[in-house]
Amino acid sequence: MYELTNILITISAASASFVAILGGFIASKLITISGERSVTTEKIAEVEKELQFLEDQNTTLLTEVLEDDAVDFIIDHIQALIRGEKLDFIYDDGTPKRITLEDLKPFWEKAVHIYHRFLNIASSGKPPLNDDYIPMDLAHELKGDNFSYTVCKGIADECKRSISSYSIYSPITARITPKWYNDNLDIIKSNKQRIKFLEFTKQQLIDREKALKEPEGIKIGFLIFALFSAFCIVLPLVFTPFRTDDYCLFLCLKITFLSVFALGLLAIFGYLISLLKFTKKK
Repeated sequence: MYELTNILITISAASASFVAILGGFIASKLITISGERSVTTEKIAEVEKELQFLEDQNTTLLTEVLEDDAVDFIIDHIQALIRGEKLDFIYDDGTPKRITLEDLKPFWEKAVHIYHRFLNIASSGKPPLNDDYIPMDLAHELKGDNFSYTVCKGIADECKRSISSYSIYSPITARITPKWYNDNLDIIKSNKQRIKFLEFTKQQLIDREKALKEPEGIKIGFLIFALFSAFCIVLPLVFTPFRTDDYCLFLCLKITFLSVFALGLLAIFGYLISLLKFTKKK
């Protein structure tokens, strides 16, 4: 009788040791990947918060800049506004502008509405005026809206000059660009550069997060783990105990089990070496 039991038990025990090592390695790697994924997700959230803050700040600052540019344009063309001329015709005069036509349109429409309100109140009698010769009710209504009040003051000044009794008043002086205007432009420029950097960083973190969701080598590691356990631990135990009086069968099974065990070991060592290559590649 030819005995294979001892060999099968030895192969199964040795394989169990290697499987424990491989399983511990994979588990450790998964824990590390899980921690990195959490950190990466938190970083993405932080970058998104900073991006949102900078974009909101730029929107606020840009609105202030556009409003100031619109005021300059409207005050310079206050007579055309009063005459009811079309904005497209006024804008296309060949002179350089600090504000685009599309950005100017909502401000111009608002200024036209303010003029109609001014005209309606002024034509209803002799309403009390404030120091800027704006009807008190309208001035109270526009209080807190710098754009509307400035435009309304420009309309009042233009109306004063159009009436002979107000000829003593001096014309509107040229508006000087305030310091905050240039400060806003500097901040917007700086924020845009920061936003570009953060968007690049965010994309890198997103790519990193995707890579961590499907880490290289883990699926192969699980496959080797499962096959090695099945063929080098479970299968030898299935054949235990094994005795035969057929020498050829004994020899074939012995060579087969040892070959499978050797191939399993080669697969494990090859997998570990490949992980080192993955690390260098990253």
